[in-house]
Amino acid sequence: MKKKSQNTVSMFENNIHIELEGYLREPSVDVQSDPMQWWNSRTTIYPNLSLTAKQYLCIPATSVPSERVFSTAGNIVNKKRTSLSPENVDMLLFLNKNYSI
Repeated sequence: MKKKSQNTVSMFENNIHIELEGYLREPSVDVQSDPMQWWNSRTTIYPNLSLTAKQYLCIPATSVPSERVFSTAGNIVNKKRTSLSPENVDMLLFLNKNYSI
């Protein structure tokens, strides 16, 4: 059974390698083009790479979430709580941003 799973992994790695080589041979696209549209049109050619690209292309290009975390950290670490350890600050920030009733 172990040999079969190793063969499956080896085949997957080979497919990824072939997709990557094909992608690297693609001509550069215009700066004004939509990357999501480009990947959607090539999903059948590069199925594994397109999944990864779509995952990273969906990340919003904004600093708002990080600014909110800094703002929350400023509310947690104040003059009366300056002796909090970094680990406790991390835990409090995590709880503040991820806990909901």
